[in-house]
Amino acid sequence: MQFLKFYGQLLLLVLIISLPSFAFSQFHSIKVYSALDHPSISNLTDILIDKKGFIWVGTYAHGVIKFDGNQFQNYSAKDGLASNQAIQIIEDKEGRIWTGSAERGFSIIRKPKFKNFRTGNYKVEYFNYVVFDPRVQNVVFGSSTAGLLKYDEKLDTLIQIDFPKHEKSVISYVRYTNQDFTKFVFQSSDSIFILNKNKINFHCKIINDYSHLFGFILGNTFFYNHKNEIKSNCLENCKSKTAQLHVKCPGLITYFGIKGNEVILAYSKSKEIQVIQIFNKNLLLLKEYTIKHHYAIEKVLIDKAGNLWGMCAQNFVKVLTQMKEFVNNESFMPPNITSILMDSNSNVWFSSAKDGMAYYNGHQIIPCTQINQQFKAFLDCSFLDSKGQVNFNVSGPKPGILVVKSPNKFKLINKGHLSFFTTKNRKGQIVLGMGNNEGIWISKSDPIVDTPNNFIKIGVDKGLKFLNVLTVCEDNNDNLWFGRLSQGIGVYDKAHDTIMSYMKQDSFFIPGSLCMTNDYYGNIWIGTDNGVYFAKADNWSIKNTNLDQILKHISPDIIGTSLVGCIKVKDSTLYVGNSTGLYLLDLKSYYNDKISIQSLNNDYGYSGGAVSQNSFYFDDNRKELWLAGSEKVVCFEYNKYIVDTVVPILAIDYVQVLDKKIDYNFEFLELDAGASAFFIQTYVDNINYIYPNLTYHYKVDHFEWIFNSNKSKLELINLRPGKHKVQIKAVKNGNIESVPIEMVFTIKSFWWESKWLWWIIGGSMVFSLFYIYIKQLEVNKQKVSLLNLEYEKLVAKKERSNLQIQAIISQLNPHFIKNVLSWVQIRTSSDKIVTRIIGKLSQNIKLVFDNTKEGKPYHKLENEMLLVKNYMFIQKERFFPKLDYILPDPESLMPFLKYDVPLMCLQSHFENACEHGVKHLINKVGIIKLILEEEPNYLHFIIEDNGVGREQAKILRSSGTQRGVKMLEELIEIFNEKNELNLELWYDDNIFQENGVQFGTRVHVKIPKNYNFNIE
Repeated sequence: MQFLKFYGQLLLLVLIISLPSFAFSQFHSIKVYSALDHPSISNLTDILIDKKGFIWVGTYAHGVIKFDGNQFQNYSAKDGLASNQAIQIIEDKEGRIWTGSAERGFSIIRKPKFKNFRTGNYKVEYFNYVVFDPRVQNVVFGSSTAGLLKYDEKLDTLIQIDFPKHEKSVISYVRYTNQDFTKFVFQSSDSIFILNKNKINFHCKIINDYSHLFGFILGNTFFYNHKNEIKSNCLENCKSKTAQLHVKCPGLITYFGIKGNEVILAYSKSKEIQVIQIFNKNLLLLKEYTIKHHYAIEKVLIDKAGNLWGMCAQNFVKVLTQMKEFVNNESFMPPNITSILMDSNSNVWFSSAKDGMAYYNGHQIIPCTQINQQFKAFLDCSFLDSKGQVNFNVSGPKPGILVVKSPNKFKLINKGHLSFFTTKNRKGQIVLGMGNNEGIWISKSDPIVDTPNNFIKIGVDKGLKFLNVLTVCEDNNDNLWFGRLSQGIGVYDKAHDTIMSYMKQDSFFIPGSLCMTNDYYGNIWIGTDNGVYFAKADNWSIKNTNLDQILKHISPDIIGTSLVGCIKVKDSTLYVGNSTGLYLLDLKSYYNDKISIQSLNNDYGYSGGAVSQNSFYFDDNRKELWLAGSEKVVCFEYNKYIVDTVVPILAIDYVQVLDKKIDYNFEFLELDAGASAFFIQTYVDNINYIYPNLTYHYKVDHFEWIFNSNKSKLELINLRPGKHKVQIKAVKNGNIESVPIEMVFTIKSFWWESKWLWWIIGGSMVFSLFYIYIKQLEVNKQKVSLLNLEYEKLVAKKERSNLQIQAIISQLNPHFIKNVLSWVQIRTSSDKIVTRIIGKLSQNIKLVFDNTKEGKPYHKLENEMLLVKNYMFIQKERFFPKLDYILPDPESLMPFLKYDVPLMCLQSHFENACEHGVKHLINKVGIIKLILEEEPNYLHFIIEDNGVGREQAKILRSSGTQRGVKMLEELIEIFNEKNELNLELWYDDNIFQENGVQFGTRVHVKIPKNYNFNIE
């Protein structure tokens, strides 16, 4: 009976792998790791997941690569391996990794030094195969001339295993073992051997060619593939020693093996479609995964999270078993999906921006032909009404709401009205976000009754300022929050029947909103063009004039600041979709002030593209989240995702100074003088799950912790001589911290860095500076007198004289000022802020004096921007945290840095904005912004601030002498006389208004591209 049952299972396997597959409409998501991620990923030979969860990949010419989900580490011959050929990788009982090649031998990767087993040391021509035997807890080698060898741990060498003599007993391959490792199959040139209790017994002659086979042992039967067929060979107690099973595979078999109690088969369906099937030990199909990939899967592994890892010839891939995808514009999936919804029959419906609708019945995607003949363009959002009908927002020439009962039964209601958003409030009422200044509509019925009086309308008469309402959400006080990406955020206060609008144009700190949701406390989560924000509902009232005071920016270091297309709460998790993928924020952890975020972004393997506006749909029965991306529709089985809660253990791998690596296994390190910049390479010793969920932080001496993104390699620069302590920690999911590791080190000093030497030099410099300063004053007085005489004689050439006066007056030699500032900078090096301020000030003094010494009242825009940056750095430190500034992106400035501009033509206006504008702000952060607009013949600079304004500055007697601006105006007047196109300067006052108060200033400086600053 057992015999019949076993072969009945084999027959079922035959039927399963022989069935032809239908046209694929869905694939599992994959993350491909190639030479683009690390240059050594090519010509791959083997793949392993070790006990700690790390991925190891062997290469034919670049050694072995270790991957932890975040970082790659390459070990090769230059690091101590016996060979750059890593044909095979195994792990022994101690967790050590063995790798190597047939010709040159194998290595154990262990710290601090690798152990090599070279072929020449054991009189072996080459090693054919290496396998770890858990039964005897040893590593077994198959060799070409010495038979079998095993590793003796006490002797730390290889010793020979006895095996019977045979005329052709050269062991070529250790082929396969059964699940409990009581039997091993070895292959020679023409025979099969079985290893039992360290003794090798001859089994049978090979009937067929076993080269390039895959297989495993199940019971007493060896299953393998041969010429794209699955075959079996009975190993013991069988009447027949010949092959007993022959099964044709529907595709080209690329891998056939066993992992634990599961049988894995991989085959190529076509050039770009690969299939992985997983069976249980009774050969019943458990799961099937289909992926789009141009390379065949040559080996398959399963990690602790349930994801598959496949090795290919030129890359390796992670198959996300909980994430499926439908490629837009393929298999009838329309492009530009705007909404996803499931009907009462479990059909998933898709609407698109310009290509109509389709639905997925669980097997294939079917276009809605009749609907698409009449309606092509759909907006975001959809909902299921109380009758089980799907409702979609229609745009185009005939806007309205399309109510669909079936693909052939549908009707358009609410005709002529454009609705951008649909949702249901806490009472179950249907809420619409309308376009064309129609505000928010709340339906009195479900389904919607197509009558004029069916809606409660909240619009312009309540204070609405938004043209279109793109999202609506209700808080725990029955207030409606809504937003528009280009305009800002609004709140409808139900108690006062009034709308408060917070416009982007009125405040730098109000983001544009594309999506919103509420959590179980009734608080509001807002997806914006600057990431995710949180607003506690009870902190808002109609008296709030500054919404930015209650908005909290959520984890921009993890979620980022890109456009959030969709945000929604499911159970106790906030799901966020933006341009980089999907993020899962645990709400319980947030309210416990220990925020936890899972990153299912591009680094994890998400490849759907930017998440489309309000496109989330949750299938509660199947525990699936459907979302639309710019590239693909993705279905995420969120209940299968395993959250990694293991505390990371961080360690230091090595220290690198210049090109020299120093193995770090001690607590104290001494570096040579001048080693003010070096690297510390860290690694996490226990990853458990291969997720890209680690960030790194460090602190030096008594300073605060600094975020180092996801880089495990820390660069320390500009460290002064002396003793230092650096601490580094790894943070998982934003809230699980490793124990910080510490490294104490000393940087030696040069002889000229002696404290007493610098006291003597410093004192001498101060005395010399004072003496030269007095002498310079006398010289300058004489020069001023001479210049005044010349000025009286040359009135007709006033412009040139003024420039000469400015140049000569500025002849005060900056050399000594710069030197003394450098000396002060050295002496105050323990205060990093003061040191940097002095450095910036010294740089600006040098720039100004270098120009005035040459008699040049102009310089390159590059130098002017440096003046502005240095000046604003100093002022920001001075006024912190009440001042910030925004400059154009450096890349956008590159084409214009070559142009000449008047000296301090921008910096002087930044100075006025600081001293007379934002300085007087109360309970508000001052912002100064520089904008560059290129015109055909001009560079148009705009300096904009949100300070009190010029008129209020006069009232406060803070307008100053305006000497800098007056000098700039005089220069402009002089230069314009010599040029056809004029350099222009003007002001816009009171550019902002808030609560009836006008404020802010905008300065315009227009400089011709072809402008002659030479007045000779």
